[in-house]
Amino acid sequence: MILGIDAGGTSTSFVMYDEAGEIVLTHKDKTMHFMTVGFDGITQRLTDFVNVLKDKEIRAGDLFVVIGMAGYGEDLKIREKIEASVFKVFPQAIIMNDAHFAHISALNNQDGVLVISGTGSIAFHKKNNEFSRKGGFGYLIDDGGSGFWIGKQILRTFSRQIDGQIPKTRLYFEMKDQLKLSNDYDIIALVSGLGNEYRNWVADLAGMMSDVNDKYLENIYQSAGVELANMVNSIDVHETTNVAVYGSVLKHNSLVYESFNDNLKDAFKIVNQSHDVEYAAYLLYKENN
Repeated sequence: MILGIDAGGTSTSFVMYDEAGEIVLTHKDKTMHFMTVGFDGITQRLTDFVNVLKDKEIRAGDLFVVIGMAGYGEDLKIREKIEASVFKVFPQAIIMNDAHFAHISALNNQDGVLVISGTGSIAFHKKNNEFSRKGGFGYLIDDGGSGFWIGKQILRTFSRQIDGQIPKTRLYFEMKDQLKLSNDYDIIALVSGLGNEYRNWVADLAGMMSDVNDKYLENIYQSAGVELANMVNSIDVHETTNVAVYGSVLKHNSLVYESFNDNLKDAFKIVNQSHDVEYAAYLLYKENN
């Protein structure tokens, strides 16, 4: 059987397929991003899943395994540590960046661009079996248009409404209510005490506030779409190029998606996806067998 693992910044999804491409098992777990759980945490998440397999009398060593891992980027030292963590459990695994993994599924292993905006953001371009990327530097550096980027803009706006730099709008009252703040300045202690949960907590604000009708939020979401479109537009193409979108922000926030679509160059054409991201493992299995 074939195991696809989508190890994103917020959660981890395990999907197993048979040789006909039919799903035989699914399992969800928390993120195993090394910046949240550490490298030992990666090993532990995978070990926990192997225990699930044992209960079903499935041998982990018999699986064709492909993992799309958030954080598995250009830093060779980090890549080596991720590989060491994974190979302790699945020595046969194929590991790739989660954007590369999602690209294979979203575009059916064909040429084109995949843009992801979830907790982080990245654009992945494939042309003639060569991959290039834009963005994906992580939240400490950029991740423009991502859930974290949006959440940070929301926090910045909220703080400026607290001290009167800009007028209080519905954003202010919703934030205070949703976060259960008795005092405006409690936000400082709340955020300061998040520790490793800070990145995901900030990114979650993008979804938490997505249904709130507010002029500042509307501007933030539209700006996020522009950020993502600019990332794609910087890819040098000379013909019509398919673009697939992935991630909670582009999938579930219509204002971000519409702004992204409106600001794309004419050469880029958004296409619908027909498979979940984990299906990339099955496509690679078929390619190799």
